[in-house]
Amino acid sequence: MRKPLDTIIAQAKGNIARAFSTSLLGIFSGLFTSLVLLRAIVLEVDVSDFSTYAIALQLTAYLSVLQMGLDFAASREIAARLGAEDEAGANQAFWELNRFNRRMTALAAGAVVLGASVLWFWGHFAGAESNKQMMAEVLFLSGLAQVLQSLARPYVAALVGSRRQPMVNVIQTANSLITAALAYGLLKLGMGVFCLPISALLIWGITLGVFQRAAARHAPWRSSTACAPDKEAFKRIFKFGSLSTLGGVAWTVESTSDIFILGLATSPAVVAAYVVWWRMPQMLFDLCTRLAYSAFPDMAHRNSKGEEEIRGLFSKVAWASLFLGTLACVGLGLWLPTFMGHWLGGKHRLDNEHYIAVMMGVLILFRVVSNFMSLFSFSQNSMSRSVISSIAQAVVKVGLGVVLVQRFGLAGVLAASILASLIPLYLIGSELRKKGILNYRDTTNFLFIGLFAVLIPILPRFNAETFGIAAFAGGSLLTAMLWAAAFYLIKTISKPRIA
Repeated sequence: MRKPLDTIIAQAKGNIARAFSTSLLGIFSGLFTSLVLLRAIVLEVDVSDFSTYAIALQLTAYLSVLQMGLDFAASREIAARLGAEDEAGANQAFWELNRFNRRMTALAAGAVVLGASVLWFWGHFAGAESNKQMMAEVLFLSGLAQVLQSLARPYVAALVGSRRQPMVNVIQTANSLITAALAYGLLKLGMGVFCLPISALLIWGITLGVFQRAAARHAPWRSSTACAPDKEAFKRIFKFGSLSTLGGVAWTVESTSDIFILGLATSPAVVAAYVVWWRMPQMLFDLCTRLAYSAFPDMAHRNSKGEEEIRGLFSKVAWASLFLGTLACVGLGLWLPTFMGHWLGGKHRLDNEHYIAVMMGVLILFRVVSNFMSLFSFSQNSMSRSVISSIAQAVVKVGLGVVLVQRFGLAGVLAASILASLIPLYLIGSELRKKGILNYRDTTNFLFIGLFAVLIPILPRFNAETFGIAAFAGGSLLTAMLWAAAFYLIKTISKPRIA
């Protein structure tokens, strides 16, 4: 007998709530990394060395491209198969991913060794003033940590596909906290910018074993030995994975190109200031998107169910994501300059810091909403517009960024990011409207709330000189409470239709 829709949605909300609540543990690890570790690195390390370190970390981030998005595709396939009670299909998806992952990991390790070696010898012959040797060493250590992390991806996909996201969140949080604590100790021992890549390499070696044991225990559908290769099963995953990878590559280029554009057009001081100013918005983006990623297994699990269930789940998660995104927008626009002033004691100040903070808040809001819509489209095996919009967004962002940075500096790069972020909002949003997932009432309400959140922080200007730490803490809390009340009031009055 089929369960009532309200019961089904309530069960899905329970799964999402557990996954999201445990993912919040990662915010505490991020707070430790940012408020303690990053601050210590910024204050103790030379600005030029820190800029070199930041660029090297961005370079190693591109190694994830070699995964071809198959871990994401496999977790969706596993969730869908388990939703259809096809454990053999889920097992096949896991082993297809595992085989491919091992080959790509070997390729990534070779690329790390070759790239770091070439860069190290280049720096050796460039002279003592070059930072290329340091960049090569950070690249090597961070790259090997990325290799170990990639080896864990199949086991993470198995757990996520089995809707064991809370367990994954707890393990990853422990990884982050221990890594940060060890890095802080190494920094105090004089390791400088090498503290974080060394600790990440050591802790990921341990975490890999933890994920393997967790998958063996909590994914009982997975066989202990590899099943025979299945070309059709691999093609299904690869088709989804390759398309999602195109979008992922474009997203990575768009979101990480800021440092390279600023590095080429400005100075190491601007790059370092951007890295530390962007850290808090980045953490809030991580917080907001954890809800969408927590909902992804349930959205994929419901792909084979009725359209009524899918629309109902979409509306619930969309409203929650919008609240988190608009809260981040309002909070950053109002309080980021005050926070930075107290956090770094006046170091790494920016010109027009109020407008920089407002622009960062708007950018986070746009990215949170577009990220949720893209994940929902992926969960329903609809990828074309998401991929196209990601590629277009990256091209427009880089092109505009290169042009605008010459005249407006950091503000120009942020303006380019905001304008480019409108592309996925329009393309994916129009697709969801066409399919009836996003109704007219919700669309108008979302636009009104988003515009309201963007306008609120424009006029008030708060900074560390006018607000002490106690006033900052109280003001931030009051802002969150007032926005929550306003958001709830608007949502209640609008009475969105849940089909």
